[in-house]
Amino acid sequence: DPDFTWNKGGRLHSQGEDSYQRMGKEARLKMTLNGERVCEIDIRASYLTIFHAWHDQQLDLERDPYVLPKLGKEVRDTVKIWFVATFGSNKQITKWPRQIKADYLKETGRNLSDYPVRSISEEVLKAFPLMRLWGTEKAKGDWSNLMWHESIIMLATMRELMKKGVPSLSIHDSLIVPASKTSLAQEWLERVFFGLTQMKPKLVTHLQVKPTH
Repeated sequence: DPDFTWNKGGRLHSQGEDSYQRMGKEARLKMTLNGERVCEIDIRASYLTIFHAWHDQQLDLERDPYVLPKLGKEVRDTVKIWFVATFGSNKQITKWPRQIKADYLKETGRNLSDYPVRSISEEVLKAFPLMRLWGTEKAKGDWSNLMWHESIIMLATMRELMKKGVPSLSIHDSLIVPASKTSLAQEWLERVFFGLTQMKPKLVTHLQVKPTH
């Protein structure tokens, strides 16, 4: 396609059923890099932060975006699923996707239908009015543009770490690095993110105290 400019998608995928990307966070944190325990650095609400940046708005880094006033912490995971499903669609979802419902039931033993999409949507739009633009021409992009922006942030950070002899593993919106290089990796992830978006990300770190293998 002569009009294709390599600005869609671009996440790194590790192939195979036993890929580290398919592991749960607890299992991933038991890995080592060059014999050293690891740290996983997440960009909290990566897509939501980037989407706000498209509209010159800094996402509030002091609050958890998935904990909404009327829903509370107990519904946090459901709100997060709403964002995942909506940002993965061309418009706001009006019902839970079948596969997401099946995965949620398998992981939690609970039925996602117990949390009506309409109720979640109402509270999300109150907290983040900008989400009303998703799926319209005013959104300034779609899921593939979000993925592209996120992926070049991760790739650029990984390249900078490579120059300094620091290995890293990508998990879409997070990086696994040797624990001793956590501060350096955070510094570069923040620097690269700001360089692209002119906004600050909220980074959350997870560390395994005693690796088992």
